[in-house]
Amino acid sequence: PPSPPPSTRAPDFGLQWCVIGDPGNRPVSAQEGPNFFTFNPPFNQVGTVNYEYRLSKTEITATQWFEFVQAYAPYWTQDQTPDYVDFTSGWVDRQGPGVNGQYTYSIVPGADDMPVDVGWRMAARYCNWLCNGKAAAEWAFQSGAYGTSTFTQNPDGTYNDQREHTPGAPFWIPTLDEWTKGMHWDPAKDNGQGGYWLYPTSSDVAPITGLPVSFGGDGTAQTSAGIRMPGDPNIPYIPVGQYPDVMSPWGLLDGSGGFAEWTEFAGEPNVRVIKGSDYLLPASADKVDYLGVGVFSAFRHGVRVASVVPTPATSLATAVVVIASCFFRRNRRGGTE
Repeated sequence: PPSPPPSTRAPDFGLQWCVIGDPGNRPVSAQEGPNFFTFNPPFNQVGTVNYEYRLSKTEITATQWFEFVQAYAPYWTQDQTPDYVDFTSGWVDRQGPGVNGQYTYSIVPGADDMPVDVGWRMAARYCNWLCNGKAAAEWAFQSGAYGTSTFTQNPDGTYNDQREHTPGAPFWIPTLDEWTKGMHWDPAKDNGQGGYWLYPTSSDVAPITGLPVSFGGDGTAQTSAGIRMPGDPNIPYIPVGQYPDVMSPWGLLDGSGGFAEWTEFAGEPNVRVIKGSDYLLPASADKVDYLGVGVFSAFRHGVRVASVVPTPATSLATAVVVIASCFFRRNRRGGTE
């Protein structure tokens, strides 16, 4: 049967979205991202995307992830992740098992708006769940964007996980190109010729690390990147959206700081590329051509979701408002600096 239109198969689900336009933009050049050209063969097409798409404005929060945890908990088994925290994230506690053998879950007090850190396979299941309208049945987590039947390991230790999302899926983990474009490409840069900012803050200068105003900062800080020393209890973790005037050219927040984020790109059979800095990684990890790697069967990172752009009627009107809001806020802070 024909697929339903995006307006019915890609609802907002309570997430804020920014639409990434300018289809067919050029890739990152050797001058803008020299590290991409050190590979053999060179990564000489990074950032080009030939269609419009959406990215969630912030990383997925503990509140948003908790709904998924509650829905998937009856089907989670120990063999799916090395540690249950890969499933729940560090911001969702597990209690039990109770007298019936079942665990219960709760958000860590005060952590509602913290970005979650989870395993790649769980991020894939989250996207499947969105694709299937948040249905509570087990099948809703098994396909849609990624077939979990491929989540297997070979005798030599390599993995068979589906490398790219299923064509036509309404939600998925952003590709390397989609993440790079959304965070760095600015059609208005260089007097309207278009270009990539070095950092995901619409700037070629590294963002300033520090506490946001809401946590007692003096207003100069632009990111939580590298804000914590390992084991330091005196520096708080920072919720999403605490640097509202620091954004990508498309209005995306927290491209710097929070948690480094999973992408779909599989450079090798055992890893997925991650992008961005986090609480422990300095802002230098935000550079457009910096590539981190996460062993998706063992590491935990942040999640930002990609989506098709809703079409007609009220959904289109909503998308236009989001676009206008993103650009208005960007222009207020100086546009193409």
